[in-house]
Amino acid sequence: MKKIILLSFAVSCILGLSAQSQLNGSYFSESGLRITICNDKFYYILEQCGPVAFATDTLAQCTLQQIDDFIELNSENIIETGQRGESVIQQLDKTIIDSIMVSFVLSCKRDMEIELLPWKHSMPLTTNIYKTSSSEGLLIKLPLEVTSFSYIIRPQNLVLSLYDGVLHSIVSYSPAKGIAIKEGCNRVSVHLPAIDDAFFDREYIVGEYARMRGDTLTWRGQDFIKDKF
Repeated sequence: MKKIILLSFAVSCILGLSAQSQLNGSYFSESGLRITICNDKFYYILEQCGPVAFATDTLAQCTLQQIDDFIELNSENIIETGQRGESVIQQLDKTIIDSIMVSFVLSCKRDMEIELLPWKHSMPLTTNIYKTSSSEGLLIKLPLEVTSFSYIIRPQNLVLSLYDGVLHSIVSYSPAKGIAIKEGCNRVSVHLPAIDDAFFDREYIVGEYARMRGDTLTWRGQDFIKDKF
């Protein structure tokens, strides 16, 4: 009986891998959009010519799960993506006497704004919004009484992505956990290498479905035909 169960499981795995490998390839729409499926990843690609509207040609990157003739699409968690490579450096700067200096180091070329909420233990203080350009960077001066802070980062200008009345753009980044300032430190540097222009230009897709029929993939009302070559 055990041998039969193991054999059935092995056959199911093989069939699943075979179905998955059949999905692999590039699919093109009449409007010039491209979808590439490689293993368990779904890439929505707009090859830009002339004036560039987006910082990346890959407008969405999703994991996929095949369910009969359909594939379910889900983007990676925004917070996990934004925290990739993150580092927070805290130190004592003896040249700073009356404040705590906080700097943010991003990989964005566009102008950004940061909404910063400082805390004194469990009590929130006044929230401020700071604007910065890519050439200037951002240095924020906080009072010495601040013990922690949280923040929201958003671009000052953004090309919004709408489909079927639903906003799919990533309009801001805000980690769930704030930053506690270590005792004796008065300079905090927050490095976020994953927060670049492409981060905000990609779509955030959750629970969308595409349908496969032969070599045709239908998604968002468009047919994408698989490239034979």
